[in-house]
Amino acid sequence: MQRKSFSPFIACIAAAGLISSTAFAVDFNFNQAGQTSAFGWNGQSPSFGHTGTDNQNMGSPTVNSNGFFFINEFGDMNYVVNAGTPNIDSQVEWAASTKGALVFGQAVQGSNPGGAAPITQIVVRESGTFVSQDPQADFSITQSFGIQFFDPSPPFPFNIAPYAVSLPQPTFDLINGTWQTEITIDITTLNLGAIFAPAGADTMAFDLTNIIALSPEAATSASITKTRAEVFTPEPGTLCLLGLGLIAVGVRRRRMPS
Repeated sequence: MQRKSFSPFIACIAAAGLISSTAFAVDFNFNQAGQTSAFGWNGQSPSFGHTGTDNQNMGSPTVNSNGFFFINEFGDMNYVVNAGTPNIDSQVEWAASTKGALVFGQAVQGSNPGGAAPITQIVVRESGTFVSQDPQADFSITQSFGIQFFDPSPPFPFNIAPYAVSLPQPTFDLINGTWQTEITIDITTLNLGAIFAPAGADTMAFDLTNIIALSPEAATSASITKTRAEVFTPEPGTLCLLGLGLIAVGVRRRRMPS
């Protein structure tokens, strides 16, 4: 089965000849595949791994039952845009499954032990540092996340037209020289998700794409570094428990004497 691009925006850019596509994927150096108590995953080529034109800038993920974390634990992440490297186009793709499945011809294991709950929400967060007095003008940033669903059955409607979303433009802290962007995706409410996946999804392929470029007018000292890219898969009750905790705090405050 031929792998489809998850980002229509990126596909349009490639079609226009603004960036070139990569004919093959490059495996993560570490954590190519495995299992956690919440899901199994596969990030191995030819279908998964580093697939952008700047193949391995994202490095290898740290993986645990909470999700996937590109945090340079293994020293193979090198995502710095500056005068020497004025642009980076990176794309990483992998699959996760709670039950075990075949995704793009690649076997993806299920959770260990088995019986993990379907994934209902995904939180994507990226962050880093920068050197610039005017980061909005000095850096062009496109960050997107795509999901292609393979389970539950009947087939999730996005297995033909994958879901893709652009992350918000980063917020820049000029005092600390840090930036961050984040988005939360509720699978159960994605268009027809409430009908086809009211309890979440068991098997998905993920695509995380970043295109970061330095403006030609930027100072030679300007730079931006991505130090973290995190894809959380919160447990179904996590946010509900958080909400109950906040309600309890509010009740206690109302009971306090004025």
